[in-house]
Amino acid sequence: MSRPVVPAHLEAERAVLGALLVDARLLGQVTTLDPASFFLERHHLLFQAIGQVAERGTVEPMAVAEQLRKTKHLEAAGGPGYIAELVDETGTTALFDRHVAMVRDRAQLRRILDASTAIGAAAMTPGAEVGEVIEQAMQLVLDATRQATGGRGLRPAAEAYQAAIEEIQERYAGRRQGLSTGFSALDETVSFLPGDFVVVAGRPGMGKSALMAALSDAVIAQGHAAAEFHLEMSQAQVAFRRMAPRADTPMFVLAAKPLHGPQVSRAVQAAAELSTSRLYLDDTPSASLADVTAAARRHLAAHGGLGSIVVDYLQLMRTSGGRGTTRDQQIGELTRGLKALAKELQCVVIAGSQLNRDCEKRTDKRPLLADLRESGSIEADASVIIALYRDEYYHPDTRDKGVAEAIVLKNRNGATETVKLGFGGRYTRFSDLETGGSW
Repeated sequence: MSRPVVPAHLEAERAVLGALLVDARLLGQVTTLDPASFFLERHHLLFQAIGQVAERGTVEPMAVAEQLRKTKHLEAAGGPGYIAELVDETGTTALFDRHVAMVRDRAQLRRILDASTAIGAAAMTPGAEVGEVIEQAMQLVLDATRQATGGRGLRPAAEAYQAAIEEIQERYAGRRQGLSTGFSALDETVSFLPGDFVVVAGRPGMGKSALMAALSDAVIAQGHAAAEFHLEMSQAQVAFRRMAPRADTPMFVLAAKPLHGPQVSRAVQAAAELSTSRLYLDDTPSASLADVTAAARRHLAAHGGLGSIVVDYLQLMRTSGGRGTTRDQQIGELTRGLKALAKELQCVVIAGSQLNRDCEKRTDKRPLLADLRESGSIEADASVIIALYRDEYYHPDTRDKGVAEAIVLKNRNGATETVKLGFGGRYTRFSDLETGGSW
């Protein structure tokens, strides 16, 4: 049986280096390569030296040899004779792009091989957790494939302005736009963009889960699929929340009381209507960041993209942090991971977050950023933070019965304002005030 050969194309590596030594202007066409893309160490060193010389001025064989001599790598790179040999071999640069692609592709295959070795080692580690190994494996493969495209490097700002105008034109034509929150009053202040990490915060009983469900439903209404990870509620409880207003039956009755006559018919009808929505649920208790990430990637592979991902809620998620890891560090791991997931899948990730008890000690109990539990990383990583306050919860005789305040504490793309929404306690649902929020 023949031994496997490490992926490499040495002739293409020589051709690329020879072309660069002959015509340094071609460096602008190798943004997908870095020194590690070259299999032979001498080629690695030569490509690095060519780039260093190009930063200072004109590239020519003697200058490259001198650079290698300064770094004491001249002999390891084959010496002046090897440099001259590469130049002599280069009769034309017409096939340069093809040779670059050959080098790039072989480098990618080597990175994939390295990733597979690392995955195997992780899987064989005593006590390894399956979820964490899966997450690590996916990340290693993703990193290997990303590296193949290389960095974009510095480009003229005109390209950025052109991209901005194209995006504006796309939105004007209705082909691309930020996602509506589903509430006209809230849309005046915030709009969710693909890649946004949104936090909905509040004390228990303020309606975090209900608002996140409403945001998720709005995404579905705009033609996208939505995923929800419920670490505290079962799938049936999630279903009851959505069925209640359609069935005209309070949620606690649907969830815990015997139904009679028309109530059963309305519940069945509500379930049938809602079953057609593009909503996907996961009620794994204490799911980890690895669980959420793996499930979202599997969905992308099997069904296509998601418009939004809801995690209810942040403080219930498990992390990979070991002994000696503080809770602040663990929450930081989660917020960075969810933010990265939003960017990777180009969807909106919405996470619920508890507030600490400090707001309960104040006369005005409206939340502040400092009231976020483990607030540092949440505040830093979130694109939008919406905190909920219902005066009726604290003052039963308030004039603001059936009213909730969505306090926008952070808004990367807009203002921080307080938006009033209707809140129907009977069905635990939000609405625009002008459309009747007192269900």
